[in-house]
Amino acid sequence: MKFLASSASLVQDVTELEVATTLGLASSLNPSVEGDDVMFTAVVDSAVGTPTGSVQFRLDGADLGAAMPLSSGAVVQTVPNLTPGQHTVEAFYTPSS
Repeated sequence: MKFLASSASLVQDVTELEVATTLGLASSLNPSVEGDDVMFTAVVDSAVGTPTGSVQFRLDGADLGAAMPLSSGAVVQTVPNLTPGQHTVEAFYTPSS
């Protein structure tokens, strides 16, 4: 008996695992007094691993500088000398590619 050569191939599709995240936002002083430096902390969490990427802070709808990279899933933005009154602070998470 003589065996003949043969070959086989296939295409393996692998999809990227998508993991849900949550974004928490906290203020170091709320309420604060005019002239205080207020630190806003954003923490990105997930059930699997530590998220990477950046967070863009906004104050009253305007960007507070450039997006800041996460460090161990968190980032802190300090805002000096807020004016009196109520302010809306938002944080937007963008994952690394």
